[in-house]
Amino acid sequence: MKIKIVILAVCFALLSVGCSPEPVSIESIHLLESLDEEMGTQQQTGILPAEINNIFLSVKVNHITPEDEIKVVWTFLDTDNIIDEQMSSVDQAGSGYVNFNIHIAEGFPSGNYTADVYLNGTHEQKLDFSVQ
Repeated sequence: MKIKIVILAVCFALLSVGCSPEPVSIESIHLLESLDEEMGTQQQTGILPAEINNIFLSVKVNHITPEDEIKVVWTFLDTDNIIDEQMSSVDQAGSGYVNFNIHIAEGFPSGNYTADVYLNGTHEQKLDFSVQ
């Protein structure tokens, strides 16, 4: 009887390890002038027009849970000033896009920018872009 219990416990432990959830990861990030209806990517770009006053960043994530947090730090490199820091989380576990938007009513000054993306406090990716 003891052998059956031990074998059962080992099998259960192996099944639990085999069924562990995939770790959250960032697959890609995209700078956008707009978003499509499905909140995915559209009009990917690295150079934005001078008259732009809305910039979108779409982060494609895999296996995100409500406990995970994505942060984007927007920086104007010409002055080394942080324009904005935005944080987001999801309501349900899954994979897909998490989108961010930064708005400057009078438009973005011409120059060089970066968007740094963090996942649970760890820097994951950086996206350089310019406004011309």
